Amino acid sequence: MTGSDRDRAAAKPLRAPLLVGIVLRPQRHYKVPEWEQLAAATAVVIQLCLLLHEAGWSSIWRTGPLLDAPPVRAAMDVTEGEKLLGWLYVGRPDPPAPRPDRPPADPRAYLSVLGAEATGPVSRW
Repeated sequence: MTGSDRDRAAAKPLRAPLLVGIVLRPQRHYKVPEWEQLAAATAVVIQLCLLLHEAGWSSIWRTGPLLDAPPVRAAMDVTEGEKLLGWLYVGRPDPPAPRPDRPPADPRAYLSVLGAEATGPVSRW
């Protein structure tokens, strides 16, 4: 990494007033596989983003190639077996920018029906 790249990387954590490290510490469990623990951790972060937004804050989840870099893991005190999932930058939102007019999306372009019998209400569950 060159000097200017290093300076840019060092300045990134200072872009927001609050920086939250997101670390997953998966536990061996016969009922809860690691992928499900990751999904739950992701849901917690997204819920936190929604709660922050409701309270008038802005947030963005950032990742990147430095997540597994040994100096970053050491600075974040991420131990072996833990996974650094990124950082949540939290701050005040910028003033709203005007939004361009967009036609509403047609959900039929993104959804499909599985099988002919799936067109009615689901009653066999």
